[in-house]
Amino acid sequence: MTLQCVTLQILADYIGERATARLITAFGGSDLKIPVERHGKTWQALCDAIGPEATEILCEHFGGESLYIAMNRQDIIERNRREAHRLRQEGLNSREIARRLAYTVHYSDRGVRKLLEAYRNERERGLDLFEGVG
Repeated sequence: MTLQCVTLQILADYIGERATARLITAFGGSDLKIPVERHGKTWQALCDAIGPEATEILCEHFGGESLYIAMNRQDIIERNRREAHRLRQEGLNSREIARRLAYTVHYSDRGVRKLLEAYRNERERGLDLFEGVG
């Protein structure tokens, strides 16, 4: 994962990239009040999302602060492209892919067609967006 946001990179320096990716998945796009006390709903939600060790580190360094957890949009776009391509390789058409992705990333038929078109365009230019993936 390539982190695009300085704040996310700082978090990754403390809790690691894997825990940061899970933090983005659970709390991306929202403000998060980091607990000072090692109990409560937010503490438990963090433990569930990133694990108790990473939560302990996060609270030790940022306890009492309100952090905005960015979405890291570029990684999300790249993940969606890979998933759409994988589903296309399985033989699904754009409508079927949109149905599957709509539940997780809210893509329409048109959105899937754009994703796949971008993939085709990159391939035609000799770039493989999915090289080394899988």
